[in-house]
Amino acid sequence: MTNQQKQIIAHLKTYGSITNIEAMKVLGMCDFRKRISELRGLGYEIVDIQEANTNNHCYHKRYFLKGEPANG
Repeated sequence: MTNQQKQIIAHLKTYGSITNIEAMKVLGMCDFRKRISELRGLGYEIVDIQEANTNNHCYHKRYFLKGEPANG
């Protein structure tokens, strides 16, 4: 597991959720969605919901960790 993947899992366990914008601001990640895809490929059950931005009429996804791999 890469350092960025570890950071995402730690953030999800500590705070419960994360968005792409939060990942960029808090964790300094520009390719966050790629890391989510990789984690899913490793067996992490990461679910997402679409929610409205508070500043405009756009939407973003919020990600949650629902399960870990059997060996993780």
